[in-house]
Amino acid sequence: MIVETHPCASTGHENPTKGLTMNGSALFKDGNHVKAARAMAGLKQSELASLAGLHVNSVKRLERLAHVRCRGHVANRVAEALKRRGVIAATVPMPLVCLAEGK
Repeated sequence: MIVETHPCASTGHENPTKGLTMNGSALFKDGNHVKAARAMAGLKQSELASLAGLHVNSVKRLERLAHVRCRGHVANRVAEALKRRGVIAATVPMPLVCLAEGK
């Protein structure tokens, strides 16, 4: 998994979020991908849960998964909360986490 510390646009890849939707495409590969995104955002599990409007146990379960379902509402809410904090996770072209442009 690649964890970028600079904007996605400067990674040399096409925009990794191009074509992704919050209700159809895979946002996270697995629980480790979620953890990496949360770490980049500088959030504790409880803080991410609060931002996503979820119980902390939902975030803990998500971070333990070997494979994240592409249409899971928990993953979608977590991805949206991270995006509001300037962190984007994607699985295209490969699993990565990066800072949104301008963050």
